[in-house]
Amino acid sequence: MRNKIKYVLDTFFTYHKIDIEDIDIHYGINLESKIQVKQSKLIYIFNDNFDINHNNVVWKQWFNKDIPFLFDRSTNKDIIEEIDGNIVINYDIFAASFYLLSGYSEIINDNRDELGRIIYEDSIQAHLKIMELPVVNYYFNILKTAIEKAYNISIETNIWGDKKFATCLTHDIDYIHTPWTKDGLKYLLTTNVITNIQLPIKKITQNKAWCNFKEIINIEKQHNAKSTFFILPNNKKSDKGFDNADYTLKEIEKYLEYIESEGFEIGVHPSICTHKTCSRLKDELKKLEKYNPTSNRFHFLIYKPGQTRKTLEINNMKTDSTLGFSQYIGFRNSFCLPFYLYNFEEDKTSSVLEIPLNIMDLTLYDKRYMNIKRDKVLSRIETIIQETAKFNGVLTVLWHNSFLSDFLYKGWKNIYIKLLEKLDKKNSVLTDCYTISQKITNLPINRHGVKK
Repeated sequence: MRNKIKYVLDTFFTYHKIDIEDIDIHYGINLESKIQVKQSKLIYIFNDNFDINHNNVVWKQWFNKDIPFLFDRSTNKDIIEEIDGNIVINYDIFAASFYLLSGYSEIINDNRDELGRIIYEDSIQAHLKIMELPVVNYYFNILKTAIEKAYNISIETNIWGDKKFATCLTHDIDYIHTPWTKDGLKYLLTTNVITNIQLPIKKITQNKAWCNFKEIINIEKQHNAKSTFFILPNNKKSDKGFDNADYTLKEIEKYLEYIESEGFEIGVHPSICTHKTCSRLKDELKKLEKYNPTSNRFHFLIYKPGQTRKTLEINNMKTDSTLGFSQYIGFRNSFCLPFYLYNFEEDKTSSVLEIPLNIMDLTLYDKRYMNIKRDKVLSRIETIIQETAKFNGVLTVLWHNSFLSDFLYKGWKNIYIKLLEKLDKKNSVLTDCYTISQKITNLPINRHGVKK
């Protein structure tokens, strides 16, 4: 359990500036240490590959929110209390933090959809209805409060200078031709006569409806923002017939050069099956090697716990931004800041930094998912923004290039522009994966241990 607690504490101290050289934290109640955190008897599950009972958790209020304590069964005690001058946390926030942050439940859950993805409805976030609550941040706030009480100090948590929080803007480039092909009839049936006349004219002049990289960059530059464009290097269908890109890299080469020249990031958006095949990911990275991509997001958000982490490590990928659910917005790992993946095979922290995905346009739009009306989108995502800002976190947004065109997705470009305006007013940094990753990896970390 020691390495797991170290993983949690290293994440905590990454985002909490504490000048004290040695903080006395003990995992377990010993009535001696300055800070004591209750150790649950249920931690055996991590060795035996069992899961906790999602229906049998304790709920307590902290920071004006009801939050679950996953490894406790009694509500009799206050969350924090002072005993003989020492601070005691009466609930096992260490085991619960590891469980959520590492994605432990996904390791032991065998149920998958047709693409091999974890199903949102099977997640603990869905069962407990906490997808829009970054529970680990609340646990960390409990530990922060305990340290402040024990040492009579104030701990700084904002790493963004004069900004309140950060927004990581991203665009997955899956299609540039689709308006003219498989969805063309749908488009013609849902638009007016004048637009229908304009459509073939645009096609003739090769002004591809979704080849709108320059427009996206212009929109973001007007808001002092920059973003990551995740490029899909493979245009062949998967073995099971699922789509990859509908373009070749040669087709968009001049646009990639433009993206790079404007100081925006080019990331890799590996095709289906690369998430579990090191050689395939290596081949696709080679196709983009002139742009030296360091940020990754797998196509269709496909992620296989354990195997995908290993695939990223072997290919020396520094940053991933795959971990979000297609079906629902929010916090898949219950944390609103970047964190390192966990290597369960070797029981240690991975070298891959995860910038979790929180909001995707398709999740909001699609009838299979949340199916939010356009005029309700901004209000619907307000909770996610507020929770991220509360903890000086990182809000990761995916807006496809197709949703930044009025072809098929009329009005969604305007929603994105209003979102940028909203985030700017809320004092957020608007930037890309690379900048976020550099900021996090260059933070000075005071690595305090824990006694057991």
